[in-house]
Amino acid sequence: MLRALESAYAPRPKTSGAGRRIEVSLAKQLAYLVRGDRVVRTIAISSAQPGYVTPRGQFSVYRKERMSWSVPYSVWLPWASYFTGGIAFHAYPDVPVYPASHGCVRVPTVFAPELYTFAVEGTPVIVR
Repeated sequence: MLRALESAYAPRPKTSGAGRRIEVSLAKQLAYLVRGDRVVRTIAISSAQPGYVTPRGQFSVYRKERMSWSVPYSVWLPWASYFTGGIAFHAYPDVPVYPASHGCVRVPTVFAPELYTFAVEGTPVIVR
């Protein structure tokens, strides 16, 4: 572990620009909260399981609900920040290290309020 720590480095954003944005790596199952050219927080996520899709592309947060009701799945989605269609970042008690959602980006409950606050309406979201 010490060897790994000695060679560790801070993550860098894949995109450049001023202001805040969220970059999502589906391959790594990570979300990066970015300000300018600096990653300010890395959060483990869980995206769509096989048979479902978390869309790739460039989007922006267009709706936020502190407690959102999912009609198709009959479940509450706390701290929801929608960025395309019915796809949102939201808190979930089970966020495994592999894709397990129905398309949304699951965020551990402990980090969900921080992401919700960071993701003001209009915040760019880049999913790769």
